Formats: sequence, structure tokens, C-alpha cells
Amino acid sequence: MPPTHLAGLLQRAARHDCDAFATFYDRTIDNAYHLARIVSAHPDDVDQIVGAAYLNAWLDSASHGGTGYSPRAWLMVLVELNAADPARRGS
Repeated sequence: MPPTHLAGLLQRAARHDCDAFATFYDRTIDNAYHLARIVSAHPDDVDQIVGAAYLNAWLDSASHGGTGYSPRAWLMVLVELNAADPARRGS
């Protein structure tokens, strides 16, 4: 999948296009889960990590363009940030 296509989906999601975000999700979910399984210290947290990353992606989709990352790489950063978030574990 060309990154520009994913970028277009995020641009549409920034305008509250739920269908575009659903397509972005469908095209990236396997990558997100794969990375979350690798970086999570607690395997039971993988669903929460991925869910939080996609929530962040939805809420911040308008800011993606200024990150310098491809859409998939940006999502992977969100997965890593959520995996490392001590508040997520209540610590």
C-alpha cells in the first residue's frame, strides 16, 4: 500500500470521515498488533495499547502531516508511545 494512499485516508479522517479511518485501520491493524506484541512488557495489554494508539490516531489525524513520518510509521510511533505509557498500567 503506497504511503500516499494512507496519508490521504488520514487527511480524510481529519475531516471526520469515519469510513476513511476504518480503511486506514483495516490496512494497518496487522502492523499495529505485531509491534504491540513485540514492545509490550505485558502481553495482556496488547489490545489496550493498540486501541489507545488508534484513538490517538483518530484524535490527532490532522497533525500527522507535520510529523515527517509516513502514516504507517506514525502509527507505529503511537503504538510504542502507548506501550511505554506508565499511566496506562496505573504505575
